[in-house]
Amino acid sequence: MTRPAVPAGIHDDDRWALVEDEAHRVATTPVATIDAHTVVYEDRELRERIAAATGVDTLWRFVFAARLAIDPPVAPAMAPILVTSTVRPAARERFPDDLRERGLSNVERRGSNRTDVGDDDRARVYRYGATVTIGDVEGEATLAPGTEVPVAAYLAVWERDGTPYTAGGAFPIGGPVDAVAPPGEYRGALFDAIREVG
Repeated sequence: MTRPAVPAGIHDDDRWALVEDEAHRVATTPVATIDAHTVVYEDRELRERIAAATGVDTLWRFVFAARLAIDPPVAPAMAPILVTSTVRPAARERFPDDLRERGLSNVERRGSNRTDVGDDDRARVYRYGATVTIGDVEGEATLAPGTEVPVAAYLAVWERDGTPYTAGGAFPIGGPVDAVAPPGEYRGALFDAIREVG
């Protein structure tokens, strides 16, 4: 199964560490099975910066991309139908669980819109809110246990030339001011990365 192509700014930048690279089944329908190859990169530089500033060592920011395969292959005209009827609902159902598995809580969907990806494709983008809840910290910490740091998360789903894709990520929108960049900077970088997935 083919890995998704991720932007060089992610896989060639030392701040990003590949933390997941796996294939898995997304859905089975009466006419086809849909599998995905997913890669997840974590911003280790941000993790280390926040840990140094607060004593809290946890996942704060990540980017993922998945390239899906439909078996048996369908005609390119059928792919958008499968994306709408099967891929999109399966991705929406799985994404909140993925966020929880990465340590986020209070996950809720906050809306959706469309954005351009690639040259002339459009993706449906789902926006989520969540929090990182600070647990017990050994040593000195500037964030008290129980503090909830807000996080924004995005999931994009689209199809290009008969191949479905999903991509997205999450980043803090609050927290220790000197350790965290403005949320707009993180959001812009995430959407730039999504647009280059292929």
